[in-house]
Amino acid sequence: MRYHPAMPRRARALSPEDQLNSSIGIHAHHLLTFLRLLASEEPIPSGQLEETLGVSDRTVRRYKEALEREGFQIETRRGQGYQLKYVPAQWLPFLPSSVRTQIMTLGVMTEVAALPAMQVQKVATQLLDEVVRDASRDSEALRKRLERAVKTEAGLRRLSRQAVPHLKLCLEAIVREKPVAFRYIDSKAQPTERVLEPHGCLYTADTWYVIGYDRLRKARRNFALERMQDVRLMHHDLYKYPEDFDINKLFRGAWGIWRQDGLPTPTEFVVDPQLAQYFGEIEFPTGEKRRQRDGRLRVKTSYADVNEAARWLAPYADAITVVYPDDLKNALREKAQGILSRLA
Repeated sequence: MRYHPAMPRRARALSPEDQLNSSIGIHAHHLLTFLRLLASEEPIPSGQLEETLGVSDRTVRRYKEALEREGFQIETRRGQGYQLKYVPAQWLPFLPSSVRTQIMTLGVMTEVAALPAMQVQKVATQLLDEVVRDASRDSEALRKRLERAVKTEAGLRRLSRQAVPHLKLCLEAIVREKPVAFRYIDSKAQPTERVLEPHGCLYTADTWYVIGYDRLRKARRNFALERMQDVRLMHHDLYKYPEDFDINKLFRGAWGIWRQDGLPTPTEFVVDPQLAQYFGEIEFPTGEKRRQRDGRLRVKTSYADVNEAARWLAPYADAITVVYPDDLKNALREKAQGILSRLA
């Protein structure tokens, strides 16, 4: 299938570090350290910020004012210090996953958490009903198609406000078998113009993804809805929806949006006490979790792709002991060696 001729050429974009530096006026390393310190349970004294960053009190105030101009909300408590209270959604994609996780874990308000009271499944069901009702075809067949096309994790309660219209448009595309065109901002802040034939939608780790055939790459791809811009339905184009598509089978055993064609691989690992509660609240696709007398948590589960599991566990590797398999141990070891080689 050909790339849509009306799509503009790929634009040149700044790297995430350059984007942060040029837009906010703070060096990326200082900015991320500053945000990590501010996203804490208690206010951080100005003196601690000065010491950690190696800057003056005047510079700390300048950093604060620069962030506030971009929409960040930082509370000042007399005699106590500063504390982050709000992060604009447009800046979340430029922050490392560890910073985003810290922000969400501590309850810092963002647009991503704008609908905390709504259950994701309920919102998805409402969207399905609306799309099917507007369609002029066999509603029962369309409903079954959408049931196979949408997957959400159990227990999740957040839905991005900006993801709602994109999700609805992707569901409508699936029903009407019309491609969607959009500008996609990847993890390196690089924009590309895409045309996608949507097959399904997946919600995992507080993020909605659309899965489908990417005409630019000529292969199946996943796209985070919050990174999509200028999303529009291509009313004068059509595609044949694969009726055998089943998103639950596609992502069987996956921890997120990765997958493989083989069977899931069993794994077991032990989490140190400082992270036991955090891992205890995570919904893995299969298996069980057991708290030990020493405070550690033993997790038995499976994964669909060793690279996915290693990438997911790597940030916590200093607090995790992998019991099996050796493939996962080796993958984590390679990641650690890669980090060390860059620091040498």
